[in-house]
Amino acid sequence: MRPRRLTCMASGLPRDSVVTVSQPMTVDRTDIDPTGTILPGNLMDAVEAGLRRVVGL
Repeated sequence: MRPRRLTCMASGLPRDSVVTVSQPMTVDRTDIDPTGTILPGNLMDAVEAGLRRVVGL
């Protein structure tokens, strides 16, 4: 499964990023800095579909 590229224009983040769902892991919420960014629905749908495929749902 290929990483999904997120442009800074689409994500609202300060620079281009990628979402990789092939190796999900647990992260403590205190280790994540809030960005104030909400991804558009189509990008969240793609992330969700990738996660569902990886975990077999």
